[in-house]
Amino acid sequence: MITPQSQNPLRDLVRTARDELDATPRTNGVVLPSLGLAPVTTAAGCAYPLINLGRCDLETAALLAEVLNRAAERLRR
Repeated sequence: MITPQSQNPLRDLVRTARDELDATPRTNGVVLPSLGLAPVTTAAGCAYPLINLGRCDLETAALLAEVLNRAAERLRR
């Protein structure tokens, strides 16, 4: 039996995590252009769904590193 997408709680959790990974960096000016779900791992019954963080250009990578470094500094205080 195929489970409808709306009735798959694990898939919903993965999508929520993906959406947060998209929204959080955007608040700091970072857009991850290829962010998405790995289709095979989000199929019904897969125990380990994955989120592709995707590829980005050098400017985005540098900006992401800067944002992560600032966050790490705040946590160390």
